[in-house]
Amino acid sequence: MELAPGLLWPLMEEVEKRGVFFYPFTGAGAPKSEGLVVAPPLNSTDEDISFLAAALCDVVTALDRNG
Repeated sequence: MELAPGLLWPLMEEVEKRGVFFYPFTGAGAPKSEGLVVAPPLNSTDEDISFLAAALCDVVTALDRNG
């Protein structure tokens, strides 16, 4: 998932506080892109995916309000 410039590390910090971990990436070249890879285990339950999605939505909403 690609993110707006400067949002990656604040987002990573906040989702980790909620017990969710993503793989960050930064693209090469111009313009440089930032994003995260969402890769839940294949044995994830619907509840696991809902938890991940809720944490991500909460953080994006919180960062949007503060930004």
